[in-house]
Parts: sequence; structure tokens; C-alpha cells
Amino acid sequence: MDKNRRFKFVINPVAGRGKTRGVDSLLDRLLREKNISYHIEITSKAFDAVRIAHEAAKTFDVVVSVGGDGTANEVANGVIGTKATLGVLPAGSGNDFAKVLGMKDSVEDSVHQLINGPTKRIDSGTVKVEDQASNGSSRRFVNSVGIGFDAIVAYEAQRIKHLKGIPLYLLSIVRSLQKLKPHPFQASFDGKQEIEDYTLVCVGNGNREGGGFFVTPGADPSDGVFQVCTVKRVALLRALRILPTILKGEHRRFAEVKFFDSKSVKLESTKPFVVHCDGEILGVESSRVEVEIDPDSLSVVHG
Repeated sequence: MDKNRRFKFVINPVAGRGKTRGVDSLLDRLLREKNISYHIEITSKAFDAVRIAHEAAKTFDVVVSVGGDGTANEVANGVIGTKATLGVLPAGSGNDFAKVLGMKDSVEDSVHQLINGPTKRIDSGTVKVEDQASNGSSRRFVNSVGIGFDAIVAYEAQRIKHLKGIPLYLLSIVRSLQKLKPHPFQASFDGKQEIEDYTLVCVGNGNREGGGFFVTPGADPSDGVFQVCTVKRVALLRALRILPTILKGEHRRFAEVKFFDSKSVKLESTKPFVVHCDGEILGVESSRVEVEIDPDSLSVVHG
């Protein structure tokens, strides 16, 4: 990477249950030592990172998310459609998208990667949700969209304040198993119609979510398609057998699990369902969701 590039660091001060505390001072020291042109800004409210990133993309070469997957999503929403490159410094609870990009855990290592690492173009997606509680929304995403069980896990994770990483998501799963119920869906995958009871539908641009669960292990953010994982109606004991295998992406062997590639996904149900986008909840009483891929739409720094 050209070391003359200008970097904007967008820090979410509440990411990772306080994991970003003091990171601005550390970044100051590291970047001064490396004689890098940079500016740091700390967000003050939800979706602040979208605005900051969009403004920064006009004058900075690389706009860096400092936080978790939710922060990366916001910064990406500000960068997509501009000439700027997205960088991710992992400092959240899950950091799945940072891992997809090959970023290291430590601030020092990540800064080295951001300054010296190559860039590449990846795909992003758009998700549109019709929801009774929020009147619907539309967002760009970079890693995954989840419908059903994994969205409920993401919802529970947001309610747990004393844990992070794998322990956070394991407790979220335990709580979510009490709500393990399939939804009747009318589905369309690249126009192919299905009517099915799904426990989970995950649309993966990246290969992992939920703090290290490889729900869509074959997803490649540079191949122009999503990998979709669907899990049909499954009993609790059967779910308990499937869940551990997802940590290694080995759940393909179960008959209820299906993988395929798709550029568009549409789901609707008369029974309200939960939707997450890059780990952030988009709807809790959703009736319809549409997901579309936007190939080669984002430049990123990768490890």
C-alpha cells in the first residue's frame, strides 16, 4: 500500500464492552512513530459512523472502522459508492468481518496491516426489510444477513452486557434455544420458488458470523455470489447435535442443512420473524426480507 495515503480512524467508544477504551491514544503513538497522515474521530451516537465515514471518504484514502462488526457495517455504509477504501481494526465482541479480511487481533498488528497490506475489491449486499415494529428499513452489508435462529442469537447477544466473544454467543445460543421454532416461509432464491419451514436462513458474503461460527463456510466476498445456508425444521435434540459442528463449518452432513449459491434471496412469512444484518438487528417483527448482491462494489484493505 502507498504509505502516503491519508487515514481516517472512526472509533466506536462503546464497542466490545469498552474494548476501544484508550485505543485513540495508542493509535496516536503508533501512527506518529510511522509518520502516517491520519485523523481520529470518535462517534457519539448510533449511525454516527455512517455520516463520519461518508464525509471522510471525500478527502481520505482509507477510512478505518475501529470497533466490532456493527461499526464496520456503519463505516462500510458510508464508504460504499465512494473512491475510498475501507479498513477494519477489530475491537468489538465478535470481529467476524475483520477475520474474514485476515486482520490480526492486536492494535499494533492491525495498524501494520492497514499501512502495508494490499487492497482488493469485494462484494457487498443490500437488505430490505418490511417490519411491523420499525416500518421497515434498507441497509448495505458486508458480511452476513441472518433470518430466524441466528438472528435471535444476535438479538440475545445485544441484551447481554457482561460477556464478549465466544462466551457471549454461547450464552446467547442457550437462551435462543428456548425459542427454537421454525417459520413457514415463501422463499425465492435467484427466482427459484420454495415453500418451506426454516429454522434458520443465513445469507453469507463472508464465511463466519456470531463470534466465530462458520455458518456459511464456503462464502467468498470476492466471487459475485452469496453462499446461503438453510436449516429446515429441526427438533431441539437434533439442533444440539448440529450446533457444535458449525464452529468448524462441518454441518453440511446433516440432512436438514442445505448450502447453495445465490445472488438474490427473498423471504416472506405470515408469522413475524427476526432479521440481523452484520450482527445488528434490523427487524423483530418482520414479514418480508429481500437481499441482493452488489458485486465488486467495495475496496478493502486485507491481511
